[in-house]
Amino acid sequence: GKGEGNGSHQLKWPTDVLIDKETDSLIICEGIRVVRWSRRSGTTQDEILIDNIDC
Repeated sequence: GKGEGNGSHQLKWPTDVLIDKETDSLIICEGIRVVRWSRRSGTTQDEILIDNIDC
């Protein structure tokens, strides 16, 4: 795995996960940010969508 941490490619305390069918990605809320992870094979597009939020 990618291991625990604060990078856009890592999770520390995930609380909610949604599947975005349009972009074939996971939207993950994990305490203070919301991140998107692509589910497409061979893709490494991880991004922070919202930072410094209480979710």
